[in-house]
Amino acid sequence: MDFAEKRERLVKRLIEEGILKKPEVIRAMLRVPREEFVPPELREHAYIDSPLPTLEGQTISAPHMVAMMCELLDLRKGQKVLEVGAGTGYHAAVCAEIVAPLDVPPDERGHVYAIERLSRLVEFSRRNLERTKFSD
Repeated sequence: MDFAEKRERLVKRLIEEGILKKPEVIRAMLRVPREEFVPPELREHAYIDSPLPTLEGQTISAPHMVAMMCELLDLRKGQKVLEVGAGTGYHAAVCAEIVAPLDVPPDERGHVYAIERLSRLVEFSRRNLERTKFSD
C-alpha cells in the first residue's frame, strides 16, 4: 500500500470516528504528506494514528490530534496563524493548506508563522517544509 492510500484510509477513519468534519480540514489532511515530516526510519509508520518520536526527545502529534486542533481552530482562507512549537512542521503545513491553499489567488492566501526553540528541529522542519512546498 502506498502512502497516499494509507493517508486516505486514515482520513476516512477519522471522519467515521467523528473527529474530522470540516471539508477544509479533511482536504488539508488528505493533501499534506505526513510521511515527509517524520524521521526517515519511521516513514512506514506515518499513518498509524499515534505520536511518533522525532528529534531531541520530542514527538510529532498523532494525526487525530492534528485533526482536532485544526477543527477547533476553525481556520479560514486568508487568516494569519502563529504556531508556537513547530516541531517537524507537519501541523504548520496542515494549517497552511487551510489558510493559504495554492489554488486561490495570492492576495487571498493567509500565512502560517511557525517558531521552534530547538535548533535541530528548526532545521528538520525547515527542510520538510521546503521539500513539500509549504515553506513560502
